Amino acid sequence: MGEFFIEVIIPAPLEENLIYRLPEALKGVEIGCRVTVPLKKNRICIALVVKKDIEKPLGEIFIRDILNVMDEKPVICRQQLFFWEWIASYYLCTLGELFHTLFPKGIFLEKKSKKLSWETVKLSGTLTVLQQEALENIREVFTGKEVCLFQTLSFTGKKQIYLQLIHAALEKKQQVLILVPEPVITKPYLEEFKNAFGEYILTFHSRNTIRHRTLVWKTLLLANGTPYIVVGTKAALFLPFEHLGLIIIENEHDQRYKQHEPAPRYHARSAAIVLAQQHKAKVLLVSPAPSLDSYYNVLNGRYGFVTLPAREGNFCPPEFIVIDIKEERRKKKMRHSELSALLTERIEKARISGVDYILLKSRKEIEKIQSTDFRRVNTVGILCIDTLMQSADFRAHENTFQVVESLIEKAFGSEQPCTVVIQSNQANHPLIEMIVRNDYPAMAKLQLYERKIFSWPPYCRLITVVLRGRNQERLHIFAKEYANRLKSYSSVDISDPVVPIFLPYPTLFMLHIIIKVQNAEPAFPFRLFLKNTRREMLGDTKLSKGILVYHDVDL
Repeated sequence: MGEFFIEVIIPAPLEENLIYRLPEALKGVEIGCRVTVPLKKNRICIALVVKKDIEKPLGEIFIRDILNVMDEKPVICRQQLFFWEWIASYYLCTLGELFHTLFPKGIFLEKKSKKLSWETVKLSGTLTVLQQEALENIREVFTGKEVCLFQTLSFTGKKQIYLQLIHAALEKKQQVLILVPEPVITKPYLEEFKNAFGEYILTFHSRNTIRHRTLVWKTLLLANGTPYIVVGTKAALFLPFEHLGLIIIENEHDQRYKQHEPAPRYHARSAAIVLAQQHKAKVLLVSPAPSLDSYYNVLNGRYGFVTLPAREGNFCPPEFIVIDIKEERRKKKMRHSELSALLTERIEKARISGVDYILLKSRKEIEKIQSTDFRRVNTVGILCIDTLMQSADFRAHENTFQVVESLIEKAFGSEQPCTVVIQSNQANHPLIEMIVRNDYPAMAKLQLYERKIFSWPPYCRLITVVLRGRNQERLHIFAKEYANRLKSYSSVDISDPVVPIFLPYPTLFMLHIIIKVQNAEPAFPFRLFLKNTRREMLGDTKLSKGILVYHDVDL
């Protein structure tokens, strides 16, 4: 009788999968089931089966047996494994890291699952002329393209369009994923969609309990054809979808869609598009000020593009006032160190009349107020625009336009006229003028022109080699040798090691090697070169002692 062998992954950053022998009594185990396996020093570990019926490795290698099968049925579906493999390949990490980070702890499946029978839901309310036109345009885009970029504000009634698209997907027994940049944004969707879709809507984000997230995973794994809707943050991409038909990415420009720690260090927008391709689903990217990466794909014909202006009704755009701080100081009009005379006056009036005002001194403060109710706000002071524009990031001007535009989007929701006061030492800066005019095309045109000249994304792909260690001298020696080896690959642009602007670990030294890969460069050979270089460098234990190396793709 022949021997049976399987490949498994364990929750650890191993470059290669592990091979074990499958005893005759356990040969019925399926791909996607968990097993227990022995490791060195008599340790036992939970592993996930990723391949079956593989050939025995060549040579006289002792291969140990698996110890036990934990699951009667797979706890991860084949479609998920395909997605994991793409993530590991593109973002230069390991399947073990995905298993460790993404798989819910303590999941066990019941033999029976609850099946909801889909019943056609009649949506209440009618679309306005502008909403109906936008919906028809999106549907037309989806007849010929997989991705549609939808530029619109929150107060255009865009969720009514979402309801129509979601309903059409559910009618086809397809599942729907709505991605949002932070957990608090899931609440409005639940409130608006619960009446229409009831039990079919699920949430998945970091503020859910482990028990809740595990339950959602099990519900989708045992969906048995039920067309669920999931509203969640970026981690929801890795749920066991069965028949995914539509992905909606809200505020697709938001930088929080990029995962930095821990691995996998993926970008949810790019990953969602690949996931949709695997399911033959459609993707709707939504933003008031789209990312230049997405807009570039519109210009080159890869994505469709639809806009929806502010809806009919009593929603007036905020008034803009730009204060020249240098001039204010020259005339000695500044009563306080940070506030101009005009802004101080408006704040005092707001206090007397009992309305709200908001002062924003940093990007973090702007991001925090995205869930704030603006209905009683009549003054917003932006004190940090110079800091945003001067950030040492090639995306600084794009990001500044986007965060201010998101703020303006909130100001549209005020029940009273709202004034946005921008204080700057560069009051006549072209970017500020574009923000005041809400001129996204002009901003995009200028930024893309500059990116092309200096070869920055979207005209290339960025890969950063991150090196960390406690010994500064050893880290610099190691990083210099690492960069020299990388530079042997002549068709890509590789920087010398540089100290990053932001150091997240105060007790560790850090260096970056920044790699620009032209879009026409074949991806697989260079990624293989990167993996081999990392293995060789870390294999020199004397040189690499105490140093951690990983890749961050598409920063």
